[in-house]
Amino acid sequence: MAILQKVQVAGAASQEQTEGVQYTYTNGYGQITKAGVTVQQGATAQATVDITMEAVTVDSSKQWFTENKQVFTQSQQDTINGHFDQQDSASGWNAIFAWGAKGSTNQNYFQNANHQSEQTATDSQTKLVQSASQLKNQRVKVTGTVSITGESMLSTTAFVFAQISTIQFAEGQSISVLNQSNPLAADSNGSTSGATAKPAKLNVVPVS
Repeated sequence: MAILQKVQVAGAASQEQTEGVQYTYTNGYGQITKAGVTVQQGATAQATVDITMEAVTVDSSKQWFTENKQVFTQSQQDTINGHFDQQDSASGWNAIFAWGAKGSTNQNYFQNANHQSEQTATDSQTKLVQSASQLKNQRVKVTGTVSITGESMLSTTAFVFAQISTIQFAEGQSISVLNQSNPLAADSNGSTSGATAKPAKLNVVPVS
């Protein structure tokens, strides 16, 4: 049984040592359906996602990364671009802020982190954080239909969760990003033991 790290859905170049800048990285799963579906073992129900939130889109993330990718190795670029191509912004930014997932052996990056304060260690990292702090969240509409199947003989009321990461910068501003693929099903406490979600892709569209 897994328990999701729940978060609130909010509205390779120079290695010269530097004093660094502070930022806080929060990663977990945000509940993106208000109404739950009740299922028992073997029963399947459709959950409808229709929520408006504040986030940086995949297109904006990819544009930013294109302008800053020169500090990453080709292998790191391929890893990060692969996440963005799957429309998984959280995974892409997780790899960026794990500094290209350098030294990672399990490729979880920040997947299991909830809330942690960090400080940049090199000039290139500092410049990346300062550049990222200039990005702005925009209002987006997240929609989709997710099939949820019960895994327990007891009735479970399950909701749809998406992986969401938020980066809080020292100056006070923050950005949030989310994964559009493979949302999860869990109860209101974040437990995934009672239901599973069929792989799905969420739609994210900017709104005025």
